[in-house]
Amino acid sequence: MIRAVQDGTREAVGAMQAGAAKVELGSARVEQSAVTRHVSGSTDEMAAQAEEMNAQAQALAHTADALRILVAHFQLPDEALEAEEFLRAA
Repeated sequence: MIRAVQDGTREAVGAMQAGAAKVELGSARVEQSAVTRHVSGSTDEMAAQAEEMNAQAQALAHTADALRILVAHFQLPDEALEAEEFLRAA
């Protein structure tokens, strides 16, 4: 009878260890999936921010060009002509 209890205990411990290993594996997979979703979301967010920054940079470049032309028109005639020619060549 003691032998049967010991054998049953060993089987129960083995089953619990196998179950615990499965739980650990499942937990690791869930954690990895959460990390993957977070990284993917961060990447999408960074791409959207990069697009917005690019649009802002283009708008600032257009503004700078307009200001250069405006400043050129307030300079002396020869300097204004040179500045306008320079801007057209650029």
